[in-house]
Amino acid sequence: MLWPALTSPGKAAERLRAMLEAMFRAADQHLELLAGMYVPTGRCSTSLVPTPWS
Repeated sequence: MLWPALTSPGKAAERLRAMLEAMFRAADQHLELLAGMYVPTGRCSTSLVPTPWS
């Protein structure tokens, strides 16, 4: 996912943008896991995960 963005031809700014978009897509796919890492109790709370429509 990130490798093609980093190794593709083109300007550095275009590759950086592609890499950041890929990284944020991956983070969006794992929001509950990432949010759960920061919950003080160690449990994942879906109330901490923003929804696209909120």
